[in-house]
Amino acid sequence: MKTFESRWRELTRHARAGRIERPDDAPFGFARRVTARAASANATAEDLWMRFCVRSLIGVSGVLVVLGAMEYSSAPPASLMNPGVENTVAQLLGVL
Repeated sequence: MKTFESRWRELTRHARAGRIERPDDAPFGFARRVTARAASANATAEDLWMRFCVRSLIGVSGVLVVLGAMEYSSAPPASLMNPGVENTVAQLLGVL
């Protein structure tokens, strides 16, 4: 701990000497980001409704996929047509 102060002074001196001068120019792509943000700020009511509809459609689609997966996993395996249904249809057609 005795050498802490001297080591600290040495490190701060090196840090101060190594400062990087930054240019005053704007970074690359700054103007494009500013104009894109300004263009999106002037959105009309129709644009806002369209954005809301697309987000709602994505959300509802996701919910339907989850519910469909839950229904598919909980459904018991069964044949598409039970034999009782075939016999009932045959009996009804014979009566007609």
